[in-house]
Amino acid sequence: MKIALVGTYPWDSSRISGGVEYVMVNLVEALREQDGLELHVVSLLPHRQGDKTVRRGNVTLHYLQAARRFSNITQGWWDHRRVRQRLRTLAPDLIHFQNAPAFAYTGWAGLPACPVLLTLHGIIHQEVKFQNGRTERLRSYFRIRQEMAALKKIRHLVTLNPYVEKAVGRLTCAAMHRIDNPVNANYFKLKRDGAEGNILFVGFISRLKNVLTLIRAVAQLSPVYPGLKVAVAGAVSDREYYGEVEKYLDDHALRGQIRFLGHLSEAQLQKEYRACSFLVSTSLHENSPIAVQQAMAAGKPVVATRVGGVPHLVADGKTGFLVEPDDVDALVEKLKVLLEDDRLRERFGKNARAEAQKRFLPSAVARKTMNLYRHLIAKS
Repeated sequence: MKIALVGTYPWDSSRISGGVEYVMVNLVEALREQDGLELHVVSLLPHRQGDKTVRRGNVTLHYLQAARRFSNITQGWWDHRRVRQRLRTLAPDLIHFQNAPAFAYTGWAGLPACPVLLTLHGIIHQEVKFQNGRTERLRSYFRIRQEMAALKKIRHLVTLNPYVEKAVGRLTCAAMHRIDNPVNANYFKLKRDGAEGNILFVGFISRLKNVLTLIRAVAQLSPVYPGLKVAVAGAVSDREYYGEVEKYLDDHALRGQIRFLGHLSEAQLQKEYRACSFLVSTSLHENSPIAVQQAMAAGKPVVATRVGGVPHLVADGKTGFLVEPDDVDALVEKLKVLLEDDRLRERFGKNARAEAQKRFLPSAVARKTMNLYRHLIAKS
């Protein structure tokens, strides 16, 4: 069985940027172990000198040189002609796209005659509400058009939870196949011995990820918990928003309690998960956040906002707590509960890891994915 997996795959798999890259890396590693599979990964990467093809056992990585000009606005419409050409040359039994813009730009008409599958990692027309700046709005306009075109054309969707299915149900006639994202197997091996009072936040520093709500909660908690520390793992993607964060830190003398770690490698990130007491996610919108899944696999409780697909990951009162977006007082209350109750943290962490083992183990996700591939190929 020859499968073409299309999406952003990093040149250095230890330096992953964003959830789609993370899923691609872990899915490829899990599928590598499946018998009877010839896997081809087709990825556009900017700022590389020419095309590169790398073979690693039964996996072949096809890195195609992306154009530099206008790629942030158009998502490389011209580049995807070359993706289409590479797919025709490969002539796979099935093509699996990992994001809607890639599928929309590659174009259905020029693809080989085989089943085509799309995993919907984000819901662009929902996320755009939290973006700033003229360039971002223009880029989002194009991406929404791509998303709508993809949903109209695609016949098979991988969805991550019921929220996604409901959000796009009226926009597509595609058959929906629910499969969770895989989490790196190393997270399931991490010890749950986090230092008391260490909170971890993982995500880009942007209005969408909304770290300022967590920082406002820390401002209320710091007089009672002077040893409270927050590690923020993620690059700055919104400079204006980061300026607001820095001003708040200075105005409330919180610099000593908040560490901005920037973008971390997988090994560095796993170290932070091991060191933390629990994860906090204060996003204004999420589909199926990888950070929450990582925390669950690491056996850590999660306090998260009740948005998007998050309630399908975090069981309120069993693996963590859910609060409403921007409700700082409710967040403070839940953080206090976890900070003061060691046994509750341990119980939530065990429950979270047990749930993650059922849903997010790479081997389990790979088996479900392979079964879907076989089913669609047999029907074609």
